[in-house]
This record gives sequence, C-alpha cells and structure tokens, in this order.
Amino acid sequence: MPHTTKHTNRAIALAGASLFSLCALTLGLGCSDRSQPDADASPTGVVRQDNYQDILGVVATVPVAGKPGSEFKIHHEHIPGFKSKDGVVFVAADGVPGMKSMVMAFPLGPGISLDGIEAGDKVRFSFEVNWGGSPPWRVTALEEIDADTVIDFGNKVNAVSPTDAQEDSGHDHGNDHDGHDGHDHSQP
Repeated sequence: MPHTTKHTNRAIALAGASLFSLCALTLGLGCSDRSQPDADASPTGVVRQDNYQDILGVVATVPVAGKPGSEFKIHHEHIPGFKSKDGVVFVAADGVPGMKSMVMAFPLGPGISLDGIEAGDKVRFSFEVNWGGSPPWRVTALEEIDADTVIDFGNKVNAVSPTDAQEDSGHDHGNDHDGHDGHDHSQP
C-alpha cells in the first residue's frame, strides 16, 4: 500500500467532498457518487447552497480560446467562514478555519464576463457552492479592483468564533489547501 501523508489525504478529501478541480487541490467540490441519490438532496441534486461574498484575489489564469483545459483561476484570500456540506466551519489541525488561501479554478455563472480581465489583475468576486449539485460551484459576481489594493493571502488561526466552528478531531475535512511540505508525495 502506498505511503500517504496527512496533507495528501486532505487534498484527496477536498477532491471528493469539498471544493474543486481547484489547483490539484482544486478538486471536485461537492462531487459524489451520482448512482446513489443523496437522501437530503433537492430535486435538482443540491443538498445545500452556500454563498460567499466580496472575496479578494488575484487572477492566476484566464481561459485561452482553442486550448482545451484552460481555466479561469484566482489566487483567493483565506475564507474563514467557508462551510462543509454539513454547514459547519471546520478548523484544521493547525488552527486555521474554513478554506485556506490558494489558487483555485472558478467556473463562471450566467452573465459573468471576463472581458478586460487578465492574469495578474486584482479582483473582488462572489461565488456560490452547490453541495451535491451541478455545477458544484461558480462565480456569481466579478469586478476588477484597484491594482494598489492590498490582498492578504495569510491564513489566520481563530478567524471565526468557536461557536461557528467545529474543531478538527483528526478527521480529514478537506480544507488544507495551501502548499505542501516539500517532499514528494507520489513516492511510497
């Protein structure tokens, strides 16, 4: 059996239960076995929907016409209030709640345009997460902001109140999104 690390396990959990085809850790938000209907799902498949407003970030990539697989990606700030499918903000073992700052692919919702948006632009955006639905998440508002705007990519410990968060009990909740520890996770 291959050797896995806690970081790798967190990334895998993110792929299966949390957010994203998101930057290798930008994996399958809300992905589930579609052959087994979720008892809590609505007729549209959405178990719950969460909305996150006024998130700051820097555009990492924009889709390139004629280049399959190119995506709109944003390096976003820490989102301390990001909730799991169960509606709970988990706190990682290192004390950071919610979703850590990372580069993530963001599908665009209806009416959202990338006209004038380029890699390196600073943006303010909102997105929705459709737990169990399709698309699993998408941008619902996007605006370029002043290039002088300071964006803090730091991950803050205790950024939410203890009553809003559930302490990490050693289970992998898939919210460890930042860089890895420097060793090769693909080797046994």
